[in-house]
Amino acid sequence: MVFLTNFSPSHRAGLATFDNATVLIHEIEQQFVRQQLERLIEEAPEEDIDRKHLQMELELVNSLKPADDQIAENVDLFPLPGYSPGTCGLLLTLTTQTVLVTGAAVATQDHFLAGQILPDSYDLETARASLAEIYEIADLIVPGYDNLFLSPRSYGI
Repeated sequence: MVFLTNFSPSHRAGLATFDNATVLIHEIEQQFVRQQLERLIEEAPEEDIDRKHLQMELELVNSLKPADDQIAENVDLFPLPGYSPGTCGLLLTLTTQTVLVTGAAVATQDHFLAGQILPDSYDLETARASLAEIYEIADLIVPGYDNLFLSPRSYGI
């Protein structure tokens, strides 16, 4: 099973490696991407090479399975909108700590410590709110483009 935190190419580049996996995505992200692609396909001329690429992207997004709120025991969806409308992390609830896989909601540890979101976020205000929520809930953070790290909150900052 593979979970995509969002549909951006950098977050799904290795999907072909998991050709037998069920690929999950947050339903809101799937719906948003589908609507965008369908609109772009309608606007593209029939013979346009970009239209063929867009159609392949639409086939891919349609092949994904919307994730249930709970993927496994102690593994729950954790919506983190902002980077994209349907960006969604995974919250792992362990006995003594929480681990949050954030995708692009937290790019790197340096971004997190500086309170920075990615500048190409879909909704900057919502992305900042998601970042604040991550700070409140997570003991360990698995960012989108860095190694996992302890939340400063875990050690009293």
